[in-house]
Amino acid sequence: MGKLRQIISQLLGGSLGEWVSFLVAALVVLGMTWVFCRIKAWYCDDSDPAGDETQMLFQIRELHRAGDLSEEEYRSIKSRLIEGSIRTDSDKKQNG
Repeated sequence: MGKLRQIISQLLGGSLGEWVSFLVAALVVLGMTWVFCRIKAWYCDDSDPAGDETQMLFQIRELHRAGDLSEEEYRSIKSRLIEGSIRTDSDKKQNG
């Protein structure tokens, strides 16, 4: 075992303890990064896409009432939003 340590030390150019410390520190940093990414993803997954579509429908309706959107534009956008939400709901049911 002592000879193996000696060979590894010579190959790595430092003491084995220094390399083990470096590897442990690298693993800790990687672990903390993974935890941070998981927490961030968890918070982002909390958003409700249906709420966004509902909000967008309200905004489009207001634009239509103000005269910024024609009737044709309003109906087109509204139908696309509704189709998207129906498609999203059916995908959730199939995958869930």
